[in-house]
Amino acid sequence: MSYTVTAEKHITQLRIIKKRSGRRVVVETDEGGSVEVGPEIVVRNGIKTGMAIGDETIERLQREDELLRARERLTGYLALRVKSVADARLYLEKAGFSEAAIASAIENAIERDLLDDRRFAERFVRTKIKTATLGPLRLLGELISHGIEPSLAEEVVRPQFDRTRQIQAAQKLASKRFREKESDDEQDEKRFCDWLRQRGFEDDVAREVAERTARG
Repeated sequence: MSYTVTAEKHITQLRIIKKRSGRRVVVETDEGGSVEVGPEIVVRNGIKTGMAIGDETIERLQREDELLRARERLTGYLALRVKSVADARLYLEKAGFSEAAIASAIENAIERDLLDDRRFAERFVRTKIKTATLGPLRLLGELISHGIEPSLAEEVVRPQFDRTRQIQAAQKLASKRFREKESDDEQDEKRFCDWLRQRGFEDDVAREVAERTARG
């Protein structure tokens, strides 16, 4: 809530309310205005009834409260699973926090080792390898879509996909997707090669495995 009255006012009541996010304190003034902040902000600033409070102080309390809420919101979000810095930023943006609050929350999470893009990338790739058969190009693209720097994405993905492993993975897909060979070998080969490329396999791997699959 933004105040426009510049005259000093006095706090008449501190009212506790419960919300889904936890307890909040409504600080009411003798001019009929109010500001809602967390209990920690009240304690930190020594807020009490009868205390004189100006517009600048009210605005500062609101800024402090937003910073604290953003940090707490992000901590809860990261407790569910590992996320990238870009994912965390997008989450807080969607929640409506200001840029200053978002930057502060992200910096705090990094300092507490709750956010780490390398750790996110490594876990992401391990999970994908276990749950889906994809080529390295697809994994690189997905990591970059999560805001991972291309150089870091390459560093994490490439060691997992030498040529032999790529061919093995592509052949695994072949056995599942095409159990019966079509009569048109050339068309079958092209179709499967394009499909392997879409799954993120490099061109030479896709061509080699598609040829083997189409011609038996």
